[in-house]
Amino acid sequence: MKINFNLSVAFLLFFGTTCFAQFVGGGGTAPVKNDKESAGPWKNRGYIYGGPCIPMGTWKKAPVASATISDAYTNNTGFGAKTGFYLEMGGMYFLKKLKLPESMAFAFNFTYLNFSMNKFDWSSLGPNFEKANSKNFMFLSDKFGLQYSYQIVDKFFVDAYFNICPTMAFLGRVKTTGDVAEYHYSVVANWSGASPSLNSSTYATGFAFAFRKSIGFNIRYMPFTFGLDYLFGGIKQDVYSTILDNRNHSNDQEIITPTKFYANTLQIKLGFTF
Repeated sequence: MKINFNLSVAFLLFFGTTCFAQFVGGGGTAPVKNDKESAGPWKNRGYIYGGPCIPMGTWKKAPVASATISDAYTNNTGFGAKTGFYLEMGGMYFLKKLKLPESMAFAFNFTYLNFSMNKFDWSSLGPNFEKANSKNFMFLSDKFGLQYSYQIVDKFFVDAYFNICPTMAFLGRVKTTGDVAEYHYSVVANWSGASPSLNSSTYATGFAFAFRKSIGFNIRYMPFTFGLDYLFGGIKQDVYSTILDNRNHSNDQEIITPTKFYANTLQIKLGFTF
């Protein structure tokens, strides 16, 4: 999947900055450590971060009345996602035995919990889709991966990392009003009376599990931290289409359409490393 261009530029600037700092700081002659266990800068750290969670890509666009739920869950149309918030906590576990210059280290980055929530708005589709009856997108994730850290001066560090993110996704719900208020599917759309004896509906289960990925960087002036985290990857979701024959329910039909939904987000990181 194509990663946001601005984020790629940020990483190029990050690595350029660390290389330049290593050069002007005499990094070429820095002593190599045999054991970093006694080095204060690279002791294991905990962190707690939070901030805005900005939807990226198609799902942030406004929904289209003619689109189907399958269109929405395959990112062929917008989902009306809005900027939400996130909170995470975890730790950095530095690999102290590696023989590296004093100013550099690698770490195992493990986020115990990342919770994020984004609202969405379908009210533009008409009175049957009221914002007040919408449930939010919610994601519960762990993150684990490798982190590269560089110490610029005493309390000033920069980090870059790549993580794998097991994710439980709650993919929203719209409860409609009017003729279909009695139906409580996770997402209800395109309800129509095909004839006096037929009804049809399309809905999705609203819950999924996926392995997503994240890439990002931190700027730490201990204990304060600022950073960006780009969370991406597909979430598989089954969409069910049902036709009910009120004359003879043995003729009822259900069609299952597998989809892959991309709820990519940019998380702006504000918090503390301790």
